Amino acid sequence: METTIKLTKLAPIYLDQVVDIFCRVHGGDFDDTKERFERHATYGGYQGLVAVDENDKVHGFVYGYTSLPGQFYNGKLRAKLTDGQIKEWLTDCFEFVELAVDPDHHRKGIGKQLHDAILESVPHQTSVLTTGVNMEAAKCLYLNNGWEIIQKNVDVLGVGNQQLIMGKKLK
Repeated sequence: METTIKLTKLAPIYLDQVVDIFCRVHGGDFDDTKERFERHATYGGYQGLVAVDENDKVHGFVYGYTSLPGQFYNGKLRAKLTDGQIKEWLTDCFEFVELAVDPDHHRKGIGKQLHDAILESVPHQTSVLTTGVNMEAAKCLYLNNGWEIIQKNVDVLGVGNQQLIMGKKLK
């Protein structure tokens, strides 16, 4: 029997499951990740969704917020973009922060459902994200859904952490 998945707001009741999925997919410390996710949920324009089954088990999640000067990641992006790119991509921007699907549920379309639903709900002109240059599945998902590469092979978070900066026009 196939599991029925529904998308719903990323509420605090789901946070531990979300952090567990993130840590299994990307690594990292559970408590540090949870603190960061809780902090991000206080940012202006925050939107988050989870894909849950009939037992409220989280199979994937996505979240982001309005990207504003003074925020940590916005500053990191500004340092890597040209003035023209900053104006084009960061003026009215939704920062697409995290998307992850439980490894047991990859290749079922959950990531695309989450991606599409969150971008349909935001009022911004553009969205930006970063992903590792070697994250082929993520690059494929984004490129196949209208994202473009703004910068390649940049150390957004520090030397040796090669990223792609990608953008999508929403309006």
